[in-house]
Amino acid sequence: MPKKRPERPKVQIETSPGPTKPSIPAEAALSFLKDTKGTVTWSVRDLAGTLKISRRDAEQVIALLAAQGYV
Repeated sequence: MPKKRPERPKVQIETSPGPTKPSIPAEAALSFLKDTKGTVTWSVRDLAGTLKISRRDAEQVIALLAAQGYV
């Protein structure tokens, strides 16, 4: 009869929460870009005000849009 291997203790890895995603639909962010298409410049404040989100969320939206090549 084969010997039983002792069980190794299970290790739980705790991860710190990463940056949270903004809580707006992607369609809203893309709609903002479409609406400002003719505008030469717009600010984080403009985006936040139009979408009625916090400045922090607006900065994250801009980062996500930039990563996708939209801005």
